[in-house]
Amino acid sequence: MSGMPLSPLRECVPNFSAGRDRATVEMLCHTVSATGIALLDTHVDAHYNRCVLTFADRFEKLATAALGLVEVATCNIDMTKHSGAHPRLGATDVFPFVPLHSDDIQACIKDVRMLAQRIGEELGICVYLYGQSALRPDRHHLSNIRRGEFEAWHAGIGKDPRWEPDFGPSRPSPGGPVVLGTRPVLIAINFVLAEPDAALARRIARAVRGRSGLPAIQARGFSIGSQVHVSCNILDWRQTGPRRLFDRIDDLAMQAGNRVSHTEVVGLIPGAALAEGDAEAMRVVDWSDRSILENRIASVRSPTTTEHSV
Repeated sequence: MSGMPLSPLRECVPNFSAGRDRATVEMLCHTVSATGIALLDTHVDAHYNRCVLTFADRFEKLATAALGLVEVATCNIDMTKHSGAHPRLGATDVFPFVPLHSDDIQACIKDVRMLAQRIGEELGICVYLYGQSALRPDRHHLSNIRRGEFEAWHAGIGKDPRWEPDFGPSRPSPGGPVVLGTRPVLIAINFVLAEPDAALARRIARAVRGRSGLPAIQARGFSIGSQVHVSCNILDWRQTGPRRLFDRIDDLAMQAGNRVSHTEVVGLIPGAALAEGDAEAMRVVDWSDRSILENRIASVRSPTTTEHSV
């Protein structure tokens, strides 16, 4: 008698508003490990005051980890006292689920919506759904939900219909809301200019995003301490790969007498998104085979459970 078929692997890349409190980051990491899930990557940024965890497993275990993570973050991160360079809405700022098989998207959307309801009911936390799991068209894009950030939410929840939650209570709280969703694989990448010119970074960001820029790119330019970043999200690396984006940004910088000094990849990246030699040409810092999503999944799972397709 054969057993029930295994549910497919999914990746989670939750972003938490904690990058300066080591104890909180360690609690979040321990919460994942306590469920038996191996962390694939941990990215902590003090300037952003933000950490990003990456892990992958079956949804049943991911849901357990998600409930624990949201509770830990909400109890330990006070957004009324939070500051950082990155836009943020809540302690668990955004919690994306990424199907690694194209035929798993609809099932993942359904599962994430059910999990959002559980978070709202069991934890009493305001939840918004975004991306492919969004219940409202105006909430498909994360930026629409996060506009005004925590301060606007805290002042408007329970008063302004814009902030009506998909699940959970309509009342302010120090931990803020959770934004949960299903999305394709996303590549987060920062290009650091050799000469710190924030105005140039903003011009470059405008040039590479939107209708007149490269397809499937979000970008913004800003200062972080002594550095200036062009910070990008690649929403579909098949339309615009990291190397193409780097070449365009570096070219625009050189036209202004500047250049990209180095590149930072936040989290993991699909192996097919880079050709041989691209990471070196892009001057990616701390690059290794462990930066590849498929390699990290394979390294922590048994040979019978490493199936994935990104």
